[in-house]
Amino acid sequence: MIVDNNISEFEATQKEWLKHHVFIKMTNSMQEALTLLTKTDFLLVVIVTDNIEYMPLLPYYIPPKAGGFLAG
Repeated sequence: MIVDNNISEFEATQKEWLKHHVFIKMTNSMQEALTLLTKTDFLLVVIVTDNIEYMPLLPYYIPPKAGGFLAG
């Protein structure tokens, strides 16, 4: 999942990941991404950001069965 609004950059990134049989999804906001996490089972969620305001909320969005790892 990518949180961004740059569709051309997303399309290039998606094309590259599809070579490895990995589908990625784009959202326009962190709130949209968090909502999607509650509705979709992701194999992997990678978050690269300087904005960590949402970090305390992540345990509520990532189910325990997923076995998440958070790094600061």
